[in-house]
Amino acid sequence: MSLCSAAGGGLRRPVETGLKFLARDEQVKMELPGPGLEVIVEQAGVAQVIFFEDSSMLEICLKEGSRISLHCTFETAQSLAVELLPEARDHDFLFHARSGDRYCAWDDLR
Repeated sequence: MSLCSAAGGGLRRPVETGLKFLARDEQVKMELPGPGLEVIVEQAGVAQVIFFEDSSMLEICLKEGSRISLHCTFETAQSLAVELLPEARDHDFLFHARSGDRYCAWDDLR
């Protein structure tokens, strides 16, 4: 997995052992091994979660306009989306197909 910074033109940092995340009290804490980078995202601050099939990227769009982009599998994206969005907002988890179409990521999966 790798972490990409949306600000700064796509800075990439490889992650050797993978991303760890812990969900608690409507927050998701993401930890990267190594220098101790932690990102805490609150459900209330998430506008949308989009998985891009072509690049295997998960983009977490925040209401303030910032984005967090993670290179991951679709299964990891699903797990994070479940924690980042309450069930009432399932429609905010989008799947961006290679064809360029976007649709609710859960439509064909439930």
